Order: sequence, then structure tokens, then C-alpha cells
Amino acid sequence: MNDEPDPTKDPKFKEVVDHFLKTPPKPHKPKKDEGRKQGVN
Repeated sequence: MNDEPDPTKDPKFKEVVDHFLKTPPKPHKPKKDEGRKQGVN
């Protein structure tokens, strides 16, 4: 297991990690109301 090079030193890996750290998460689209009526008792 230790014979393999450290994946964290791979430039492509760093690029991907960097992308995730720098890119803000996209807001989720609001879920459509699935036939539920709100405010009805």
C-alpha cells in the first residue's frame, strides 16, 4: 500500500480540491410543493 505515490501530491488532485474549495456551493432549486396545501387546518 505504501509503494504508491501520495495522491495529494498529484497536480490534478490539487486542481480538483482547489476547485471545490474556491467554488461556492450552488443554491438548490426550491422543491415544488407536492400537492400539499399550506395554512389549511
